[in-house]
Amino acid sequence: MLLGGLLLALTFDPVLVSSQERIDDPYAQAGILVDDGRYRQAIPIYQELLKDGEGLSEVRKSRIFNNLGYCHFQLNDYNEAYACYRQALDLDDGYSLCLNNISAVLIKQSRFKEALGYLHRAYDLDPNSIKALFNLFTAYAKLENQDLAKYYLKLAFEKDTEYTVKRLKMKNVSDRDISRIQSFLDKTEKKPDNSPPSDLGLDSFIGFKGPLIDVPKFSPVRLGEPNSRQWSHSAA
Repeated sequence: MLLGGLLLALTFDPVLVSSQERIDDPYAQAGILVDDGRYRQAIPIYQELLKDGEGLSEVRKSRIFNNLGYCHFQLNDYNEAYACYRQALDLDDGYSLCLNNISAVLIKQSRFKEALGYLHRAYDLDPNSIKALFNLFTAYAKLENQDLAKYYLKLAFEKDTEYTVKRLKMKNVSDRDISRIQSFLDKTEKKPDNSPPSDLGLDSFIGFKGPLIDVPKFSPVRLGEPNSRQWSHSAA
């Protein structure tokens, strides 16, 4: 999906509820609307859930705020998306999915240094997050720290080669150039320090003109009591 000239990978799991529950559960109803791309219709449902949510746990509320932020992000209302994600994190500061989401807003707003704080926290909490790795690559590349950009792109290849290749191809990077990138990254053996970036950067390979942002992600969970803090975490 192309939004504002930037390529975004937007994925979320389907709501795993029965047909009757889809009818009776407002959260599920909003999830169906989001799945259909009807973000404006989903927003008032989430807002009503929060308005009437006196008995909701903080974890539940944080997931609703995340999804509300997701809707605003899709409508290019980044200030509202940021506000919703902040409220979600105020309720659950260990919500790694939302930490990654808020970084996408900041990247969109060219606030790359701020995005890094959230991304490193998200990656610390979920080292298996390919999307956090890709956004770390994006933020460091936009800050012209090519050494760290290369490091995190290499980790993305190691974590999920198929996904990373797919993302680069979506940016019209050829198979030949992808092979050259991988060969070049093989020389990056360890995480660099904060020294000035090397002379040979990724621009020479892929013509880096804009961030390859991954996320936001939607939390398609039911309002039932979770079994753990990761009950709403959809697969990357």
